[in-house]
Amino acid sequence: MHGAAGKARSKSLHPELTIHNTSVSPVVVTGGQLSTSEGVFNSTPPGLETLSSRTVAAGETKRVSLPFRFDRPIQDVLVEPLTLTISLKTSTGPREVRIPLQKN
Repeated sequence: MHGAAGKARSKSLHPELTIHNTSVSPVVVTGGQLSTSEGVFNSTPPGLETLSSRTVAAGETKRVSLPFRFDRPIQDVLVEPLTLTISLKTSTGPREVRIPLQKN
């Protein structure tokens, strides 16, 4: 995961992920979930117009952003422990990847 855009008083966060698809079929990032000690937050659902930006072709490496919106500043939301769960649609069915995070 690359730097997550967002300022301390901002109410949104846009972590950017690099997806390396080594399979022979495309993979679609269908969503994300951020778990913190303050709660569980879902990424803003992608619209149809962004489906191509969240699809990683076979053998491709691509950066994908997952936007999160909060009802309070991110400094109040990002309280450890933090886990980002990425939901994927693969040729073999849905899959989730959990990524533990640390604040710097």
